Amino acid sequence: MANDEVQFKELRRRARRTVMATQPQKVRENSVRRMAKRQGLELRKSRRRDPRALDYGVFWLVDDEVNAVVAGGRYGISLDEAEAWLTDEGVANAT
Repeated sequence: MANDEVQFKELRRRARRTVMATQPQKVRENSVRRMAKRQGLELRKSRRRDPRALDYGVFWLVDDEVNAVVAGGRYGISLDEAEAWLTDEGVANAT
């Protein structure tokens, strides 16, 4: 019984750490969204809720005017890749 209690406390501690880590991720995501908006693009996040799905937690950069995917292709890109694409280094690699 004591072992179950220790495991439960460890799971609670991990869950609390995950929630705290999520907030800075959301702030960073909003920052990249604003960066995309300034360039006439929209950062779209996958709506998939299944962590085992191929497109879970990925992003696409979409051109607002023509509604076409600019970066991300079929399976999307990570937030890091989207940020790199929006900076000068990412655009230089795309051309």
